[in-house]
Amino acid sequence: MSKTSMQNFVIAVVAVVAVIISSQRFSTVSNLLSFNEKKENEVESTFDLKLANLSNANIVGDARVTLEPTFTPSYLGDFEMTVKKPGDGISYTFDIENTGTEDAKISSVNITNPVCTSTVSNPNAESYVCDNIIYTLTYTGTDDEVKVGDKIDSNEIVSLTLDVSYNGAAWYTPVVPMIISGINTDISFE
Repeated sequence: MSKTSMQNFVIAVVAVVAVIISSQRFSTVSNLLSFNEKKENEVESTFDLKLANLSNANIVGDARVTLEPTFTPSYLGDFEMTVKKPGDGISYTFDIENTGTEDAKISSVNITNPVCTSTVSNPNAESYVCDNIIYTLTYTGTDDEVKVGDKIDSNEIVSLTLDVSYNGAAWYTPVVPMIISGINTDISFE
């Protein structure tokens, strides 16, 4: 082989190798780009929950609302009430709306422990009343308690009722109204 033929052969081999390497790199880059590509009409699945339609307090017995609840699309809480005797209570109904494209599942339900005070300091009475506050969070119209694992389907509205009542013994009636504060409900979803 002549020197010129050898140079042409080496140039041809280098050119073929360069084309192969370039096409592999292009293929790798193309694969990386197509891996992250989304179809134009593809929508990411999410749930989107909002609180809505808080009712006025339903009052039972001599209970009174002394501070209306804070109510936003993501929060219900910070309300206060007074009770005078066993059976006194209040309830609120509200909706949870799932406007997302995915079902939401309840991962935790937490109702905070209240703080009880009276206009005349009496730690034993305050403790007794607080120990006998009963909370229930149910599906409105049923006695079915809201619990971990329950689902709220996509585009579904679920009505809930939060009941707070004093369930102390009939023999104990506070001398002055008890103020019950720090009532908060936290529901987490996954």
